[in-house]
Amino acid sequence: MNSLDQRNWVSEARDDIGERVVSLGRNVAAMSHDAGRNGQKMATRYGRQLQRSAGDLADGVMQGGVAVAHEVGRQAQRVGRVVRNDPLPVIAVAVAVACVAGVLISRRR
Repeated sequence: MNSLDQRNWVSEARDDIGERVVSLGRNVAAMSHDAGRNGQKMATRYGRQLQRSAGDLADGVMQGGVAVAHEVGRQAQRVGRVVRNDPLPVIAVAVAVACVAGVLISRRR
């Protein structure tokens, strides 16, 4: 191989490699663009699903809270009736709690 053929071959190889690098860069840029677009679509879709789930959870908590409040009200009414009918046990418990609190407070000093 003479030096002219060798230079021509090196020049062609360099041009070919350059074209392949440019083509590879374009492919990577296109793939990056597609990945970004797909990521946005997924984020939007999952964000909407999360929003719906959070709304459903909030609705469930509100409904459960209403049910709990209703039940607490019913229990308070029952306790009120029991206390009106026989207040002595409630007074005894209040005195016992006061005595225990007094003992605990006096120990701290």
